[in-house]
Amino acid sequence: MRVRSEKTAAGRRTYVSIDHLIPPDANVAGGWRVTTKPCELPKERFGPDMRKIIKSASSERGRALYCIDREWGQEVAALSYHLHDNRSFPVLITAIAMRIDAGGTPELFDQSRAAAALLKQYVHEIAHQTGRGGHVDVDASPVGVADLTLLGFRPAPKVKGLRISGVHLRQPAPKRL
Repeated sequence: MRVRSEKTAAGRRTYVSIDHLIPPDANVAGGWRVTTKPCELPKERFGPDMRKIIKSASSERGRALYCIDREWGQEVAALSYHLHDNRSFPVLITAIAMRIDAGGTPELFDQSRAAAALLKQYVHEIAHQTGRGGHVDVDASPVGVADLTLLGFRPAPKVKGLRISGVHLRQPAPKRL
């Protein structure tokens, strides 16, 4: 993972680039690839709202992460996030896309949830490297709260000046080794 910051005419800008190969194991036969390179999220596999938000995330600045199953050659999860110019604001996840295939298997849905959890760990590291404490927040739709609590999010404390339109959740930073 590469996180760099540049001073521009518009202010300080942070750029993230990731291209990691996760080796195969008992649960993921071909392994995964985690990348910030834009990928197409097929409409038959991902919900339209999540696809739209993730597609609009800045690819130049690495604001969307994708997890691709290397054996299938398909995306299994994607995530987008926002880094506010105000460094006292937390990293805010704007979308977590997991597979919703109508004919999908329980194993596929488990893989997708595991991939989403992995992508979230990358965002924790981005939060740490950008000096925001390592925790991540999400502005959730009330209907999505159940899935997010399964990923470890809990109600967040109020952040002065941060506007939330849905339910504000947070996951604390994981312990660093």
